[in-house]
Amino acid sequence: MALFEIQPRRTLNGTGGVAVAENETVRVCGPLLKLKNAIGTLERGKNIHFVTAGSWALHDLVKYLLTQTGPADLLAFTWSLTIPAAVTLIRQQEAGNLRNMSFIVDAKMSKWSAAALSILTKHCDRIVRTANHAKGFLLSNAEWRVSVISSANFSNNPRIEGGCISTNPVVFDMHREWIEQLLHDGDPFRAETEPLPVQAAAGPDKTLFLIRGLPGSGKSTLAHMLTDTVFENDDFFTVGGNYLFSARELPRAAATCYNNVRDAMEEGRPRIAVANVFAEAAGMDRYIQLAGAMGYAVVSLIVENRSARENIHSVTPAAIDGMKRRFEVKLC
Repeated sequence: MALFEIQPRRTLNGTGGVAVAENETVRVCGPLLKLKNAIGTLERGKNIHFVTAGSWALHDLVKYLLTQTGPADLLAFTWSLTIPAAVTLIRQQEAGNLRNMSFIVDAKMSKWSAAALSILTKHCDRIVRTANHAKGFLLSNAEWRVSVISSANFSNNPRIEGGCISTNPVVFDMHREWIEQLLHDGDPFRAETEPLPVQAAAGPDKTLFLIRGLPGSGKSTLAHMLTDTVFENDDFFTVGGNYLFSARELPRAAATCYNNVRDAMEEGRPRIAVANVFAEAAGMDRYIQLAGAMGYAVVSLIVENRSARENIHSVTPAAIDGMKRRFEVKLC
């Protein structure tokens, strides 16, 4: 059963919304309607469903709701982020309207919104990057617990977007539970690995390059010479052009890299490269299995550092020596 049951239309109000039940309101927000007139006033136990065509953005909604809740904590989740959105939230924080701010963002987002993420990182209590496509936010203080679920990201978008504002504490607690678990390195979904599809025959133009080597050997350089579709564990740690490594995030970085490769295969990208150390050959096994299932031939390449190049991520000599000792080579 759904959390909210929409009843037949009953009355049309003056702000462009349609009241459909005692605790439900649907509001259609055109580009000429101001957000205040479109959303109205928060009421406990009342949910507002909205649709907008770019007349306001999700970060504008945060700002507007704060005028009603007073200073509050923000837990937000988004697939993409723009600089105007980041600046709006930071200004609300500087004004004392946002007390604490944490974000869950998509792991790929740093490539598309690097500057915005870099700006926001300095002002957040915590940011977690994971495979995320959910969008919305929670606002809370001693008086209010507000949940907003939306199709819109934290960006200005002229396309039609819809969502729901809820003051139901049960809804708030449900969303806060999974967000808090992610923010503290938990797995709220305990998702099992998806089964691989039935093995397909390798196509003549479908190749997965697994590029191995120690840090500084030139794996990334070679990968980009072979194809424009390149994935690395290190992508996860690169934010706004800065490399921010965290050992405890390595499992999440590896999972994100694998998921990106799988997505690229499902899109039919003909040549895909993965550039990781792969010291133990077993680290390549799931990529090889995935390639077989998706019809990709596999080419494994080892890059030697004969020119003694320094690695750009400042990996210590001791760590590199450990990789050398573990490095496995299979010639036949």
